[in-house]
Amino acid sequence: MSLGTAAYLGRYQVGLSHTFNQKHEVGFTLGWTPDDLVGEVRQYSIEYGYTPWTLQSEAWLLQPMTIGFGATATDHKEFFFKSSGKYDDEAYYDATLRRYLVRYAISVGRQLPNEQSIWLRFHLSILDQGLQVLFNNGWQPALLDYMSPGLSLFYRF
Repeated sequence: MSLGTAAYLGRYQVGLSHTFNQKHEVGFTLGWTPDDLVGEVRQYSIEYGYTPWTLQSEAWLLQPMTIGFGATATDHKEFFFKSSGKYDDEAYYDATLRRYLVRYAISVGRQLPNEQSIWLRFHLSILDQGLQVLFNNGWQPALLDYMSPGLSLFYRF
C-alpha cells in the first residue's frame, strides 16, 4: 500500500502493489488533482518495477535502483489540457487518454516485525511523449526538463 505525490500523474496518489521475490513489483495507483479551473482530474496507472538488489544493515534497507515502465490514463477528456498560450494550434496537443512511461526510483526502508516494512521512495517518471521530444531533438534538451519527480510512502505487509 502506498501514499504519496504522483507528480504529473496526479497531485496525490494512493496505490496497491505486490512484490515477487523481492525484485519484481506490480502495482496499480490512483492519482488525483483537485483543480479549480478544469475540475477534479483522476488518473489511473499500472506499473511494473524491477529492483536488482536490496542492501540491508540491521533493520535498515536500501534499494538504490528500481527501474520500470507503466501505462496511465485519465478520466478527463484529454491527458494534456489545451491552453490559449504560445502553442494554441489544435494539432499541437495530443488529446489521447492514455500515456506510457518509464520510471527510475530509489527507496529507503525500515524492517518491521513479521516480515513487514515501511519505505520512503523518490521516483522520476518520464512519459512517452517526453522521450519522443528528446529523440526528435537529438537529445539536446536536458533530460531532467522532461522528467517529473514524486515521493511515496510504502507499507509492505
